[in-house]
Amino acid sequence: SKGTVTIEDNNLVFTPNANFYGTTTINFKIIDEFGYEVINNFNVTVNSVNDVPVLKSKMPSFTASVDDYFVYDFSYHFSDIENDTLSYELSMKDNSILPSWINLNSSTGKISGIPSSANISNLDLELKIIDKNNGFMIQNINIDVIVTQITYGTDKDDLLRFQYEPEGLDNNIINALGGNDTIYTY
Repeated sequence: SKGTVTIEDNNLVFTPNANFYGTTTINFKIIDEFGYEVINNFNVTVNSVNDVPVLKSKMPSFTASVDDYFVYDFSYHFSDIENDTLSYELSMKDNSILPSWINLNSSTGKISGIPSSANISNLDLELKIIDKNNGFMIQNINIDVIVTQITYGTDKDDLLRFQYEPEGLDNNIINALGGNDTIYTY
């Protein structure tokens, strides 16, 4: 079956199945109150409509570290039933100016950049995914820009100190490398 036919207010209504387009034949029989019947058919043509892109896999949470190269390819998460080539646009959810460190390749869906300490924040973004017929979907994205402090030791006995800053310093890494090390925060 390519769809269903119902009678609504003395009209035949054809509802095509999802993603069906093309021509189908509707066969019908009418019987009046005297038992006379007429059997006939007619063709219905359903034109193709554009399906918007869809999310095919869950988006992860994103964390970008200050002074580290951040890159992610969003294209893996979206598809289009008609296999249209997709393009991408990125904006701040509140319509403010997109931080200058963020670069988006609109053809590939790849985002990249290096945030600075001036960019420490939680970014609420909207990614617009567009097909060739201008059908689109919006996906909300969040990038948490943080400072990562890396403290290195040696293979000797070291006294390692790092500054603990609760505001924006969420991802401390201590790489002691061996020895009998003592670690302090201040």
